[in-house]
Amino acid sequence: MRFYKVDVDEEVFRCVQKFAVPLVDSFNTALRKALKLGGPQVRGGKNGSDAEAADIRGGLPAGMPEALRQILEVVQLVRKGWRREDASRSVAVSHNVAVQTVNDKYGRQLGLTAAEFEELLGDSERERLEALLKKRFPEYERIIEERLR
Repeated sequence: MRFYKVDVDEEVFRCVQKFAVPLVDSFNTALRKALKLGGPQVRGGKNGSDAEAADIRGGLPAGMPEALRQILEVVQLVRKGWRREDASRSVAVSHNVAVQTVNDKYGRQLGLTAAEFEELLGDSERERLEALLKKRFPEYERIIEERLR
């Protein structure tokens, strides 16, 4: 998708600002909401796309804890080449929550800092991440294994 630089006056800026979720939306995504365009909500990191984000959301069972769902979605997007920050932002938008809510899922709820979580996202640390998730969500071991392999 091609992007353009445009100038807007203060009145337009304030109008679009009403549609923005702080720390989630760019001016472009807020404008898309204001104009009811749909389409890309958040641009992913390296080679990230909304189609990739939608693909990873499919197949997770209803009733699954939101914490595990959001963590797995972030993990899978990062493994597809997205930056952790962009993956968290995309997951937040798709679940209609703040980015801090998603960060809390893999931070406070797993007892990790963002840097520690990011370290676990590497291929060499997959088993450690898997063990941590299985300990926290033992009834979802099979899904964790499937999603992290």
